[in-house]
Amino acid sequence: MIFYKYIIDISNMFRVGVIHGSFGARNILSFPIQIDGLWSREWKLAGINCVIPTYQKTAFLGAISPSGLCSYESSILPPEMFKKLDSLELSFYNSYWRAVTDLANVNIPWELVAPRIDPETGDAYVVKCYCNLDETTAQSLPTLPYELIEASPSVDLWSFGVFLFTLVTGGETLFHSNMRMGTISSMEFVVKWSTDLAVLTVQQNVDDHIAQDILIHLLSPIEHRSNMDMDLVLQHPYFARDSLLPKDVIKALADARDKHSDDVKLRMQKDQSDEKKEMNNGTTTLSRLSTYNQLLIVNSITEVIRDAFDPKHAFPNTVPYSFIVLPYKLAMNKAGKLIPTAMSDVEVTERLGRQLLELIKATCFASSFKEFYLHSTRDSREEKIQFWSTSLIKYPMETAEDILKTIYLDPKHFLHIASEFVSTVRSDNTLSSNPIESALELLHTFVDPIIDTFRLTGKAYLYPVDEYYGKPVVGGKAGRQYPHSFNNDVEDVAYKFLPYTVTCITRMMSASGSVESLVKLIFEGASVSELL
Repeated sequence: MIFYKYIIDISNMFRVGVIHGSFGARNILSFPIQIDGLWSREWKLAGINCVIPTYQKTAFLGAISPSGLCSYESSILPPEMFKKLDSLELSFYNSYWRAVTDLANVNIPWELVAPRIDPETGDAYVVKCYCNLDETTAQSLPTLPYELIEASPSVDLWSFGVFLFTLVTGGETLFHSNMRMGTISSMEFVVKWSTDLAVLTVQQNVDDHIAQDILIHLLSPIEHRSNMDMDLVLQHPYFARDSLLPKDVIKALADARDKHSDDVKLRMQKDQSDEKKEMNNGTTTLSRLSTYNQLLIVNSITEVIRDAFDPKHAFPNTVPYSFIVLPYKLAMNKAGKLIPTAMSDVEVTERLGRQLLELIKATCFASSFKEFYLHSTRDSREEKIQFWSTSLIKYPMETAEDILKTIYLDPKHFLHIASEFVSTVRSDNTLSSNPIESALELLHTFVDPIIDTFRLTGKAYLYPVDEYYGKPVVGGKAGRQYPHSFNNDVEDVAYKFLPYTVTCITRMMSASGSVESLVKLIFEGASVSELL
């Protein structure tokens, strides 16, 4: 019940006669307060930079100040705030922003307003944004290829639905987004948003049929959302205990869920157009990262790599921090797949795939072992370490299995890693004296073969990685050519870049939940079975 109380507290923030326009989880702060000697929590909205009174009808969403301050986060904007542009509309859009950036006292980086170009189709997608200038200057600019969207309570309802989706699913995001900047990774998907996609997405990720019902309403397109307000939302049965709801209400909501699902399936069967099939496929394959995992990505990729390569933060936030280094060069074939430029490198790709997969497993094992050692009680960890130290001589396989059971890793995938660990600590007898160092030392066993692969080819190629599509970027434009080639000190380059390569691969595998993302990064023409 406390969980629902917090949600109601947050939802009440929308009932104060204003339109927030840019509400997200990052805008909510919890403050401790003391009432009658008892400590409690008070929820407040913070960081709201585009609050608009409800009576102000001429305010538009998507404003960007002349200094480059953005009044929105695209990851929480509703579908009506996005548009796919044809070639003529794209020329109008680019003309508008070129005219804006040419104005005196305007400092808007192009990366902030640059259209999102689908690398596979070439289609252009944008947020319906504009520069917040004085009326005279604004009228002198070229026309934008879209009507601006007026601020309305329905926008806040969508944002609240996105927020509630994250809470109900335990941290999943509705759309894949960059937590560092609050930007959505795929405008292509949200542009196609429909009631059917809302139903499929919610039902795939939420089990509770009462929560499903309210989310489908909140995350519906504007034509269905415009007649709702927060008072109506708070009357939904979701905000009451299940045990207090009449049985007929619970049954009605369950029937509505089944009807939603049946209607969507029926429309999917009737409409077999390419666009419809693409939307349906997108619904079933779109990966979402939990908030926790996204925060890990921020720390591992953004902070660590940025501190290593840009310690003074001289580059803009749009510079990609995901990249890989490979011992061969990739090129696009006629089918649009990335493959090695030389046939002799095909065997190298298969070998490297197996080696990287083994290193990632070993890294996971070492991390889980360290986590167990640092966060278990002193008595329990000393008891375990002592038990393993005495049993590994006579019973190495049983010891490996017990280690995996203790650190919660599946023997099906990690038994050979644990066996290698037991074999290593048997030979140097370091488990009892320095357990964590022993686990980390295991990684050298899996790093050295990868370095040997680079030594064999004698070259190293650095590729930026498209963080949404999970593919290396080849070719280039605006004077930037990829990959960057290293012909000297290749082994040293491979050692230094390997941690970042592994970080990138691990991130992509976490996002997709499959080893196929590793295949896409090193050789699209390969099959998964070739790497296992």
